[in-house]
Amino acid sequence: MAAHKDDPLADVGTYHKQPHRKRQVFRQTAEGTEDHVRNFFESIKTRRQPIENVDFGCGTAVACHMANISYREKKPVFWDADKAELRVQA
Repeated sequence: MAAHKDDPLADVGTYHKQPHRKRQVFRQTAEGTEDHVRNFFESIKTRRQPIENVDFGCGTAVACHMANISYREKKPVFWDADKAELRVQA
């Protein structure tokens, strides 16, 4: 048994003998988008800053774009705050 510890094919054909988790049913519930939209419209009515202001939203978008570019290019990506631009490592 110890010889097959790291062999991913060692249990082929034994699926029906393995212990299984009970099936779970997950329900879709409201997520944060509704709260953000509600807060946005409320900030328009009251002329107050929304919880997620423009600077925060921009920073979040940049981080997401950096992750996607890094994944696709398979290289590290850096943010140059002085130039407000991305730099992909060569």
